[in-house]
Amino acid sequence: MTENRLTNTLEDQYFRQCFATLNTHTLEQQQRAELLNRVDEKYLIRLADLPHILRRCAEEYSVLSLDGDTAPLYRTCYYDTRDMSCFLAHHNGVLPRFKIRTREYCNSHSCFLEIKTKTNKERTIKERTPVPSCDPDELRKNLLLPGEFSAMLEVTYKRTTLLHGRDEERVTFDHNLSFCNIATKCTAATSGTLIVEVKNSSKAGQSIMCRALRQAGYRPVNFSKYCNGCLLTNVSGSKHNRFKSQLAALHRTSPIYTGVAL
Repeated sequence: MTENRLTNTLEDQYFRQCFATLNTHTLEQQQRAELLNRVDEKYLIRLADLPHILRRCAEEYSVLSLDGDTAPLYRTCYYDTRDMSCFLAHHNGVLPRFKIRTREYCNSHSCFLEIKTKTNKERTIKERTPVPSCDPDELRKNLLLPGEFSAMLEVTYKRTTLLHGRDEERVTFDHNLSFCNIATKCTAATSGTLIVEVKNSSKAGQSIMCRALRQAGYRPVNFSKYCNGCLLTNVSGSKHNRFKSQLAALHRTSPIYTGVAL
């Protein structure tokens, strides 16, 4: 894993440099496009292709800066039932379906409990509740977390967020992904790949960012950090047939490092 840490440090420097010429915006300015009810498209791209893609559309966007940091660290913990009902609903294509997770914004140490629903019209609806801590025992004590749900997978990553200058649209770029199986401490990490998500109130596929990604040879993918993280870290009982193409796409863009958390 030492090699991966060094690689990720160099990648992080390169990644931040790609956005260095963009104008910045604040978190308050970004709240005009909260997009808790949205349509979205996801892409898996190689980090090496990012400058070429941004050259096609960067003038349309600004980058979120949090006290000068344009790629802050996120920590997300996904919850599921003992029989992995959320995972299986996604695997089986059930709509509507939902996921329960906590998210910590590590720069500010602010925490949220989130329920993310995919409707039968393929819209994403997110409910967010600010919480004082992401600790599951605290959440249960405050009756915020259903008793049958347990922590399954922790995911950390750096995220850069772009805001369109006119449209109600955000684009997120996640890199340096690291997955940890809560039960076994089995870990996996990616290198050299980005998960790009274009989030729009009504027309994600028509976004100038989507056009730039397609012109670079990329097509939308269905990709779940939770489901693929379960497979990469061998969460018990994880079916995988539906995710074979997602895992293949991830391996094409990134070497995968595995190990055990110390």
